[in-house]
Amino acid sequence: MKEDLFNYFITDNKSGKKCTESWLSKNNFELCNKIINWCDINNLSNLEFKRKVYHYVSNCIEIPVCLNCQKEVKYKRFIDGYQKYCSSFCQNNCKIAKGKWLESWKNGNSNNEHIINRNKTILEKYGNFEEYKSYLQKSVKKTCLEKYGVEYVTQTNFYKEKRKEVLLEKYGDDKFNNPDKTRTTRIKNGTQINDEVIEGFSDYKKVVMNRTITIYRNNKIIINPKNLKRSKKEYHIDHLFSIKQGFLQNIPIEIITHPCNLQMIYYKDNLKKQDECWITKDELLNNIISYDKNIEFKHEYLKESYSNIIEIAKSLF
Repeated sequence: MKEDLFNYFITDNKSGKKCTESWLSKNNFELCNKIINWCDINNLSNLEFKRKVYHYVSNCIEIPVCLNCQKEVKYKRFIDGYQKYCSSFCQNNCKIAKGKWLESWKNGNSNNEHIINRNKTILEKYGNFEEYKSYLQKSVKKTCLEKYGVEYVTQTNFYKEKRKEVLLEKYGDDKFNNPDKTRTTRIKNGTQINDEVIEGFSDYKKVVMNRTITIYRNNKIIINPKNLKRSKKEYHIDHLFSIKQGFLQNIPIEIITHPCNLQMIYYKDNLKKQDECWITKDELLNNIISYDKNIEFKHEYLKESYSNIIEIAKSLF
């Protein structure tokens, strides 16, 4: 980088006029010729002049490529140079970008303050998490309908054809399905219960479901303020942090069944959601710690079980 020239081109140059050939040839003819000749020698003569200026000042003899797919990237402006990625897709799927983001996120959010602030904003803007989740779902569907004509990206022909292409390239069959590998991967990712602990999960789920109904009946006005109809084909009681993940991460039943982890959800949305989580474990624990509503208990043993719920939540961080 030629620091003196860099400062020359960024001083009094908000409009970018100094990087144009017409302005530079009139005001600094010698520099203009140096830039043109240097670019001719380095096979950059086909570039527009403003890009020639950038290449000359930064001493860059090659056009940069995307860090993810190695395609040429777009030029932004003299002070910024070229983009690092050719598209947002590449940026979101680049391991380098993900690593930097994760490191930055950990450094700036080690005390979970961001979660508390985000939840506060959500409550101020939408009133409750149920409305917020509903807004997100509708927004995703609306965007997909406008862009692709279907509610979900997985329903597009592009996605289906791309999937076939990948399967054909990787396994030689566009309809390839490896149930054993799928099962192993799902167990590893925590989306499927291992056969060795399936009996324990069944017991955990039974207790959670029974306790959930009890907590709901005692606190219906909190969990179902709109008095939505509960039935198989109407609304279900949903766990924001799923029962399966609760079992896999050894989360106490009192945490999973806490009113702030319960919401009413339309049965079709609940079927689509399956065992996914709407919130993270840390978000759930922070919600419990900052919960300011009175929970009703008709049984003394339940009141005692939930009496130290905040301490339990803090201990799980």
